[in-house]
This record gives sequence, structure tokens and C-alpha cells, in this order.
Amino acid sequence: MLDAIRWRYLAIAGASGATAELMSWSLGTHTWSQSLLWCTFWLLLWVAAVWDLCCMRIPNWLTLPGALVLFVLGLTLARQGPVRPLLGLAVCAGGLSLLAWLTGGVGWGDVKLALSIGAVFGPVLGMVALTLAFSTAALCGGLLWGLGRLRAGQPFPFAPFLLAGCGLCFRLVPHLLPLYIPLASLGGTLWA
Repeated sequence: MLDAIRWRYLAIAGASGATAELMSWSLGTHTWSQSLLWCTFWLLLWVAAVWDLCCMRIPNWLTLPGALVLFVLGLTLARQGPVRPLLGLAVCAGGLSLLAWLTGGVGWGDVKLALSIGAVFGPVLGMVALTLAFSTAALCGGLLWGLGRLRAGQPFPFAPFLLAGCGLCFRLVPHLLPLYIPLASLGGTLWA
């Protein structure tokens, strides 16, 4: 029991450090309106990650209003058109809801959190962020299973990995987009 509490606090500290770095990067590389959108997004993901680590669930009062706020901020401050965020909402949340319905391995709080990811990243980069989140979760889960710290069927908080996947997408993908011209034309305008 004490070991599980220690791992939880280490995970919260890691999520806090990653969020602080992502907010700092957002403030230093974007205009004030885009920075406000990104910092709100990182703060939402951080609260969801800490809540999920402590309670093993993500509350509705955070996910649904958060997605609405991010959608409105994207429309008004970052001057996005409504098509890309709406497609992102549908693709990201739709993909995760299908996975949750088919496998039961993804919680519905994670599905609702994917609404925010889709609203900010759009459909293509949102799916890249979700893929990176699943990859980091699989790597960490496999490592914990190999060390005997995780058993089959044991609940595993996914929101910290959504934060990690979005952070990796935010930091790495803009540098890789020029290499993939078809993806660059489908990606967001927030990278410029």
C-alpha cells in the first residue's frame, strides 16, 4: 500500500513538471491568444491527470465544460474556424468511445476528455496525440507488469498518459510536419 502511494505521488510530481514546462513553452512560442488557449488546455489535462491518479476517475464537471471552454476559446481568441475543432471533437471522442464500447478498457471520463483534445488539436493531430498516449501507456503498463507492480485486469489511470501524449504531440510533431506534406495540410494552424 505504501509503495502504491509513493508511485502516485511521483506520477503527480511528473505530471506537474510536464505541465509547467508545456505552459512555459506555450507562453514563449505563441501569441497571447493562442497561449491562453494552450495554457487552459494544459491546466485542464493536469487537473484530469491528478484527479485520475487520486480517484481513478475523471469527473464530468471537468471534462464537458472544459471541452466547451476550449472550443469557444479556439473560435474567439485563436480565430479558428469551427470545422477543424468540430471534426476533432467527433474523431477523437468518437474513436475513443468506440474503443470503450468494444473493449471496456477505456473509461468514459477519458472519452469525454478526448473532446478537449479534439477541440484543440483537430482531427489529425488529435489522433496522433491519442496514439502517442496509448503508446506511452502501453510502454509504462508493460514495464509495471514486468516488474510485478501491475496485474492483468487491474485499473490503470489513463489521463496522465493523455497528458503525456498531447505533450509529445505538441512538442515533437510541429518539427516533423514539414517532412510529411500531406499531414501538414490537414494539421492545425496553431503550430505557425
